Amino acid sequence: MIPGSPLFYRPFLLYGSRLHDNLSPNIGFTMRMNLIGSLVLAVLFAVTSGIAQAKIYKWVDENGITQYTQQPPPKGSATEVNVPAAPSAPPAEQLRDLQDRLEALNKRQEEELRSEQETEAQRADREQLAADCKRIREQLAVVSNNPRLMEESEDGTRIRMTEERRQERIALAKQQLQEHCSDI
Repeated sequence: MIPGSPLFYRPFLLYGSRLHDNLSPNIGFTMRMNLIGSLVLAVLFAVTSGIAQAKIYKWVDENGITQYTQQPPPKGSATEVNVPAAPSAPPAEQLRDLQDRLEALNKRQEEELRSEQETEAQRADREQLAADCKRIREQLAVVSNNPRLMEESEDGTRIRMTEERRQERIALAKQQLQEHCSDI
């Protein structure tokens, strides 16, 4: 048989999921780095918020506009505004809760990504199966409708396909169509 000729028949193979190549090995690392960065920022914000508190003054300028500043006005009366202090560092319990929520979110995002990639891989598998079934049907039509076919022998010479060999090819194609292509 000559590869590429209409008589060449590649055995039909079902391919498994292609998911193993689709996931980048760096996705988990990136998500962990995002989680660590978020936790560091949360702790830094909680620790520094109490330090940054300054006095705030409220006063009315000569145009009648109320001003809020960190320095008292050069002249005139100003009232000091009491700004509530920022909460101190969150308790360890709140940090653990925040960390758990972030981990749950990252896990959910990873699952959604895998699901999306599985769906894409399944779609690609269905398309490959449909193409293979179409090819088998075409080859079955050629072999069934042409009793005088040529094929390549083991030594490379072209010989006429025997009726027995032609019937084997027809039976094999029908079997594969029945097993793999009945719903396509």
